Amino acid sequence: ALHGCKVEHSKIADIRVADAALDVSYSRLKRSAMSGLDVTGSGAAAKFLARKAVFGRVVVENVTVSGDADFTDATLEQVVMRNVVVNGDLLFEYASLKRVEFENVTVLGTASFDGGAVRRCAFRNTRFAKVRARRCNDGNNEFSSDVEMGHFGTEGFKCRRAQV
Repeated sequence: ALHGCKVEHSKIADIRVADAALDVSYSRLKRSAMSGLDVTGSGAAAKFLARKAVFGRVVVENVTVSGDADFTDATLEQVVMRNVVVNGDLLFEYASLKRVEFENVTVLGTASFDGGAVRRCAFRNTRFAKVRARRCNDGNNEFSSDVEMGHFGTEGFKCRRAQV
């Protein structure tokens, strides 16, 4: 797939993967867009993998993942995640997120920010069934009033709700 690639000023669109992982791990995506991604299947195989990837000024929209979305150790800066559904877990463990906008994102499993850094991010119309944020360096994040994050705020995030 796109494992270890360098992608700049490009659009990755309308990719459908069945019973396999869409792997962009170790890739560098700059000033690009990813839209219309559909990773379906049963079991652990249907994953979106972006471990140790670097996303800068990237728009990720209209994405459906049947399994987990794994951004472990990734760096995301000025990224927009819009209309994303993850039926498994969304993993940002040990990842660095700066100025990431989560808009209309639904995670049916656990959204884990353990050991990561979440700074100046915005969460709008976002629903996480459960959130983990142990040892998470976070601050200046905004949460609109329609955000649902399980028992969010009790496990490490400094939750500040913005009035919308």
